[in-house]
Amino acid sequence: MIKKWSIGDAKGKFYLDFSFTAKVGDGLDPKAMYQVKFECKVAGAEQVDTGTILGSLKLKEMKPGQVTKLNTIGYGTRNALDTKPEKCSISVGSSSGFGAKKQTADLAAFCWNGKALSAGACK
Repeated sequence: MIKKWSIGDAKGKFYLDFSFTAKVGDGLDPKAMYQVKFECKVAGAEQVDTGTILGSLKLKEMKPGQVTKLNTIGYGTRNALDTKPEKCSISVGSSSGFGAKKQTADLAAFCWNGKALSAGACK
């Protein structure tokens, strides 16, 4: 899950790679955007980052009950981390519409405690 950059200006710095398996349920909004939010503690400070779920278009073409693996733009991929995160709350959500018509939905939550990933928000 924690990986180290091996190329470029970020070489030797860290990022959190996150992928998951999704099962399409009823009511999937074909116009929605799907994203992941990372709330991590890094060197004692809270940091927040968001990323798009890669494969969202694939979800829109799937039928209820189908399963697929999805990847995200991980935490620390845009701004590499000097130290490994101590823990991260990871939430997956969707949003559709704009302005006053924008609707958001929380779809799943995970906790990475620095060693392992578990279902549900961090406590």
